[in-house]
Amino acid sequence: YEQPREVIERVTKGALVEMERNRDNAMCCGNGAGLRTLFPEHAKKIGAERVQQAERTGAKYLITSCPFCKNMLESQAKDRLIVLDLPELIEMAKKQAHVKTD
Repeated sequence: YEQPREVIERVTKGALVEMERNRDNAMCCGNGAGLRTLFPEHAKKIGAERVQQAERTGAKYLITSCPFCKNMLESQAKDRLIVLDLPELIEMAKKQAHVKTD
């Protein structure tokens, strides 16, 4: 659990905020194990709850390291949160580090 968090902490200069359910207590996004295919409405409710947990932190970004989670969370977050895969966050930080200001 710690390695991705360490990367996020470093890239965001310490701006990592944990959701109420994390690490061993984290819940599925609703897109795992075929749930979205077999029970799409139930899966959407689970995804919506995970997005609500993220919103309660006050964060602007929701970072994941799973493409299936990214897909579900984006579909539920709509325009309320920016959902990024961890490599996207790293790329975004690299681009910002190379921006020259006057």
